[in-house]
Amino acid sequence: MEPAIQENSAVITRSSESYEINDIITFKNPVDLAKTITHRIVGKSFDNGEYFVTRGDANDTDDPWQIYTDIIEGRVIFKIPFIGYAVSFVQKPAGLVIGMIIPSGLLVFWETEVLYKEIRRIKDVIYKRSMRRRLFIRRSKLRLQNWLMRVDEIFSGVAKSRTS
Repeated sequence: MEPAIQENSAVITRSSESYEINDIITFKNPVDLAKTITHRIVGKSFDNGEYFVTRGDANDTDDPWQIYTDIIEGRVIFKIPFIGYAVSFVQKPAGLVIGMIIPSGLLVFWETEVLYKEIRRIKDVIYKRSMRRRLFIRRSKLRLQNWLMRVDEIFSGVAKSRTS
């Protein structure tokens, strides 16, 4: 389908009620229904029901089969260039391993960062609480010392008045 769709590109299709000449469609291969083909509609006929004649943009001749609407997957609405290379690479053993290691490594890195931030946040909370506790204890000690000094002053004043 080059130049409209580059080799090893992925296509996104949407089914439609009607298809017109020049639409690029994806349909099941009439010879092997497990596979799909993406070609352009170049003709339309109504012999024995509505069917389409298709041709790949890089081909000089029409496809040898008639495409009825029941085997059409849909009209191409979007294409993702060259993604087929990544898919075929991941289907190989080395690609499968790399395809698992890289996302796993990124996931581990991300989770480690999240855990680190959470631990740091918890430490900050604990530190702030301990600082508040220490401050509370210091203030309490100061208040107690002030209170004891006042009590001491009061009692020392009472003791002086008794001796005089």
